[in-house]
Amino acid sequence: MNEPDYPDLSISKPCKWLSIARSSISYTPKGGTEQNLDLMRRIGSKPSVLVYWQKVSAGLLAKV
Repeated sequence: MNEPDYPDLSISKPCKWLSIARSSISYTPKGGTEQNLDLMRRIGSKPSVLVYWQKVSAGLLAKV
């Protein structure tokens, strides 16, 4: 939106008209580090406590 050929062109008004934050125009997301991505994968692969208790309450969990 902010063109180099038009330095007086503001992004404030168009953002206000579109109800979006000005920071979202220039934000470039950064990728995660390999260590963080690996940790998130390992956490995501574990069954959650909520799923365990849902099975217990439904009587679907075998006796351990």
